[in-house]
Amino acid sequence: MITMSYDLHTHSTYSDGKDTLAVNIETAISRGLTKIGLTDHAYCHMSEGIRLKKMDQYIKDAYAMKAAYKDDIEVLVGMEYNILNLNGDTDILDAYKDAIELKLLGVHKAARYSNFKSYYYFLFIQIAQRARRRADVVQAVTDAHIKAFERYKIDIFAHPGSLAKLDVGRLAEVCAAKNIKMEINARHQDWTESDVRAALDTKVEFILGSDAHWAKAVGEHGYADAFIRKHGIPLNRVVNAADA
Repeated sequence: MITMSYDLHTHSTYSDGKDTLAVNIETAISRGLTKIGLTDHAYCHMSEGIRLKKMDQYIKDAYAMKAAYKDDIEVLVGMEYNILNLNGDTDILDAYKDAIELKLLGVHKAARYSNFKSYYYFLFIQIAQRARRRADVVQAVTDAHIKAFERYKIDIFAHPGSLAKLDVGRLAEVCAAKNIKMEINARHQDWTESDVRAALDTKVEFILGSDAHWAKAVGEHGYADAFIRKHGIPLNRVVNAADA
């Protein structure tokens, strides 16, 4: 059985989570985790993102939690950002980028994309299984991610490939060079055997993420145990995993 030593992907009532920051943190402590990331959705997630008028309060509360629980667990103030277009733009704001210690980036269905072409590539065409695998589509979406990774300091590539088909090998190469961890997400996964092999052929490191939207899921890694064993992913490539 694989265990998760820390969890850097959680959501609270500030976005689409069901429990407060404090309840999530206390759950992490009760499960013996060494770190927790507070990573609510950024503002360009149309349905659940933190609105700009609430950003200051989120950061204030998150840092208050970090201080209050510092003797029990390491709390990282983070955010899950959205990729917004084929140019690799995101909703990372200069005004807050230094306050956010942990930056996740991923594709989200409810993102407020910048233009129709981006909606087409990141959303509409991804619904059609055959069309989303077209070489031109995969290349365009992959290139967009690479542009984002080159431009911004990203820590974790959240649920890669779950909502948009990607060239995993090319992205893994960039992630390895930029020290970006590729997430094995407990809620979303759409990797093929060839995707896993392509990633393993690089030096990229992986990270387990609960993507918890309620406290009871904090520190849980869902199907990841079976996924890791099925594909022969070495545990020393998964930075927060251990064999219990």
